[in-house]
Amino acid sequence: ANAAALSEELTKSADELQAENDALQEEVRKLREQLVDYYQLKQQNEQYETVLELKEQNQDFQMLPATVIGRDPNDVFFTFSIDQAYLNGLSKNDTVITGDGVVGWVSEVYATSSKVTTLLSPNTKIGAIAQRTRDTGVTACDITLADEGLIKLSYLTSENTIEPGDIITTTGLSGMYPKDLMIGTVTEIQYEDNGVTQYAILEPFVDVKNVRDVFILTDFNGKGEI
Repeated sequence: ANAAALSEELTKSADELQAENDALQEEVRKLREQLVDYYQLKQQNEQYETVLELKEQNQDFQMLPATVIGRDPNDVFFTFSIDQAYLNGLSKNDTVITGDGVVGWVSEVYATSSKVTTLLSPNTKIGAIAQRTRDTGVTACDITLADEGLIKLSYLTSENTIEPGDIITTTGLSGMYPKDLMIGTVTEIQYEDNGVTQYAILEPFVDVKNVRDVFILTDFNGKGEI
């Protein structure tokens, strides 16, 4: 009888220990989820702070926050999907930014998601200007530059005085991007194959390969005007 009672007590203790372990595992899981939520919220708050400054300087900007929900690992130009769509007011060709600068543009719009083509795509052309020298050009990219996370500023005149370190922003002339959005910093000047025309290599202010949270400019003064 004593042996049976002891066996029952040991079994009960083992069950209690397993229950306690399960409860602790569940508590750890919840704490881990809370930690992930904290870091996500922290990053979003930082984005909101920087973009709020942009909004204060541009009262005409209408913006929607969006989160990156998918990337195609086979896309060499780093296109990604976001969780905003036409049901939320998005349109094709809307500008995509962060508080740091231009990310790209909305290239496809669906009912519950959209696709963003980034600065690193050959399909992205932006009228741009050097803030210091006022030289103008058009951004472009190719597969080699995209792999390095860089873009180029083409169509510079032979008289341009752009130098490494110069800040490049949007001109706003196309009606697709408002003026004075940050694009990138000049890292070097090179010559085209003709040996006459120059172009600048730019490092974008936004790491579009790894960006997680963005804002969509759904409207601004001059949108659609050329």
